[in-house]
Amino acid sequence: MLENANQKLENKVTKKSISILSMLITSFLFVSIIPLILLIAVTYPSIKQGFDQSIEEELIEISTISKKSLEKWFDELTDSVTFESTTNTTQKFVSQLHQSYLLNNAPLNQYTRSKFWRSLSDEYHEYYTHFSSMHADFYDIFLIDIDGNILYTLAGESDLGTNLNTGIYSDTLFGKTFRQVMHTKQAKFSDLEYYAPSNNVVSGFIVSPIITSNNQTIGAFALQINFESAMQLYSNTQHSSMVNYIVNADRYLRSSVSDFENKDILKSKIYNEITSINFKEIEKELVAKRNYVGVNNRSVIGVVHSLDLLDVNWKFVYEINKEEAYDSIRNFKTTFYWLLILCLVMIALLSYLIGKKISRPIQQISNESKNRTSGKFNHIECENSATEINQLATNYNAMLDRQNNYETMLKHNQSMAIKSLLELENIKFAFDQHSIISITDIKGNIISVNDRFEKISGYTQLELIGQNHRMINSNYHSSDFWREFYICISKGNIWHGEIKNKAKDGHYYWVQSTIVPFKEGSGRVEQYIAIRTDITDQKQIQLELKQSKELAESAVIAKSEFLASMSHEIRTPMNGILGMLNIVKRTTLTDEQNHKIELALNSANGLLVIINDILDFSKIEAGKLDIEEIEFDLITLLGEVTESAATTIKNKDIKLLLDYSEVEQNLYIGDPGRIK
Repeated sequence: MLENANQKLENKVTKKSISILSMLITSFLFVSIIPLILLIAVTYPSIKQGFDQSIEEELIEISTISKKSLEKWFDELTDSVTFESTTNTTQKFVSQLHQSYLLNNAPLNQYTRSKFWRSLSDEYHEYYTHFSSMHADFYDIFLIDIDGNILYTLAGESDLGTNLNTGIYSDTLFGKTFRQVMHTKQAKFSDLEYYAPSNNVVSGFIVSPIITSNNQTIGAFALQINFESAMQLYSNTQHSSMVNYIVNADRYLRSSVSDFENKDILKSKIYNEITSINFKEIEKELVAKRNYVGVNNRSVIGVVHSLDLLDVNWKFVYEINKEEAYDSIRNFKTTFYWLLILCLVMIALLSYLIGKKISRPIQQISNESKNRTSGKFNHIECENSATEINQLATNYNAMLDRQNNYETMLKHNQSMAIKSLLELENIKFAFDQHSIISITDIKGNIISVNDRFEKISGYTQLELIGQNHRMINSNYHSSDFWREFYICISKGNIWHGEIKNKAKDGHYYWVQSTIVPFKEGSGRVEQYIAIRTDITDQKQIQLELKQSKELAESAVIAKSEFLASMSHEIRTPMNGILGMLNIVKRTTLTDEQNHKIELALNSANGLLVIINDILDFSKIEAGKLDIEEIEFDLITLLGEVTESAATTIKNKDIKLLLDYSEVEQNLYIGDPGRIK
């Protein structure tokens, strides 16, 4: 009977255990799946909205970059045209062409083919050819006088030698813009037109008045630009179905676009929702439109900007096919469904495992109670099982308390670790924005580099990692330099200095470097971090200053030597002239002749004094003025000076007396020749 009772108890416990496991699995599935489904239902619309917003933001970003690139390109061309119209070369050339044409007295088209015009234009042709090489996106250069005569073009097409006011091209946008510029005295853009002299290529003209320093308008300088090539260069279409185009206020195309040939530029109109937006609305706020029919006759998402090119207003439109734009959403939905299925499988599996894990202790308690059952007891009360479960709960609560304490401590430590990591990230970010940073092992093999290192060296991270720093060695520094360098850092010391490196494309650059060793706990160097600053520009400035100083010093020395040489060469014949004048003076002369000889002698003596001063000055600048330090007799020197002066004042009824009674001593040290 006891065995039957034990068997019944065992069956009862086993049945109860299975029932608890099923209930736990069902509960877990219900608690997990229902919130997941609700979460999906709530978040999917916001996710889709986020995708829509990200597509729109990407389109705005791409179009804004292209717009700014086009505006920058146009502003640079405008600045070049405006600046060139103020240069002395252009003003001089226009004045010479205008004067030459008036003096030639020939018809304009004959003058521009004359040898006078050819001779004058050849003198400036190289200058404007150089100007054209600096600006690749233009077609031709024009110099126009105040009367509208096109007197010079770089391309030399049929418009050379015509008049923009009265000639065959006066009704072109180019001609009209020229007249506006002459009226307003400000640079203008003509908009685009088919220009006949250039084989009807679509062209635009930037025209700037040529105004002299005395505020006189003498003509205009114009640039014929190829706007279509600029559009192709600065357009940014990252998706296959992304298109961009430009229309004017009347919706006429100003650039090529898919499904339209280039010949339709200026002739075709684009009718859709986005081109109908007025400029005031665009300027107030960047306008984006969804779900309208674009130029490819498909549903698109588009954005429109305003382009203001010297008072010529255009609309710059970017469009992307809606189907392509939403490819990422469709991919996301597919991925999302697979993840949902995977989550359901994982939840079912985890529910089973967790239920099994929770029910196992109850089964173990039941088995432990059965094992402890002895023949002294007739049965086991249900409360006994309840007591064991309660004890399990008590132990679990104690374990949970300990776990909570541990998690609290862990969260605190984790918070401190995250804070430290953020601080390190901020420091690293600050260094990356300013410095060129690399980390190497003790052999100099590169472990890590930042973006600025890649940019200045020209190598990518894949090319640099694992390579030795010698790959950027310029061989500029001596072996002694590197020996001292490695001795310093191998001892664990910090090294500071300037290093010249070689980039991937072969150009050289200078960096101010600080090498800091990383040490292990034992003090042995494990790695090196190099923090560098680009000082190439400073080194170039230093070199240019040195060269300028040397050139200036050479010029001063050359000038001084030249003056010294010329002073010597001039003084010799001047002494001969003085001697001949003195000889002539001793002959019998009339009063008038004697007066003229005196005047000549005075002038020659004055010139000789100036020449001697120049000689001394040039010697001082050249560093060749030698001052003797010898002993001489001052009274004797004064006597010689007096005797030489006596000849000059002999015939002037002047008495020259030398009184050296107050001279306390005769001998002095100095340069008697220069004192004399």
